[in-house]
Amino acid sequence: GNVVRCKMHDVVHDLARALSINDVSQQVRHLSLLGYEQGGSSLEAGNNLLRTLLLSNSWPKLENLRYLRALIILYDIGIEELPDSIGELKHLRYLQIPCIKRLPDG
Repeated sequence: GNVVRCKMHDVVHDLARALSINDVSQQVRHLSLLGYEQGGSSLEAGNNLLRTLLLSNSWPKLENLRYLRALIILYDIGIEELPDSIGELKHLRYLQIPCIKRLPDG
């Protein structure tokens, strides 16, 4: 089977987190930032190849993610309406965001 979860020593976890928070490579196509306090801020530089983004508690800057196909946010992040910029994601096919009450026009 597939490895769903594994345990990691605290020191190794801290090192991995420190390396990954500020360095989202331009070659990454599928990214999961779970448990990070500011996961979306790692994407500020943009990643034109990113196709899948899985977040637990933040909202990304969508203008940097123009080829995104799947956006999954696992927990309620306090937004009730999607921003109009979601319409700029022409390749988006799957969207999962809890507690959205209204979709933008268009």
